Amino acid sequence: MGVKRICPNCKKTFITQKNAKVFCTKRCAKYLVKKKQKINKFHLCQWCAGKFRPSEYRTKFCSCSCRGSFVEALSLLRRQNIRKKAKNSTSEIERRSRRAGLSYGVYVAVNKL
Repeated sequence: MGVKRICPNCKKTFITQKNAKVFCTKRCAKYLVKKKQKINKFHLCQWCAGKFRPSEYRTKFCSCSCRGSFVEALSLLRRQNIRKKAKNSTSEIERRSRRAGLSYGVYVAVNKL
């Protein structure tokens, strides 16, 4: 006759023959241990580089304002990068090189694009 327990990680009920067994599987035990280790450590905010103790192990920012600033900066950078790529695309450079009477490689080397 076994002991009926509830796994603290996945909340499943399981029957065990040993009194010391707490988790339903080794995977659940390892997951919860890793999760606790990450929560107990201090993290550095990816935006302001300030130290903070995360409420969840995946937390990357110390506050909502830092996360918002990061997302704004990232979207602005992506928009600028898209415009830059459209402006100096390979086909555009190729057209310019033909107008100048040079090959693509020579034109790029001379203009250092």
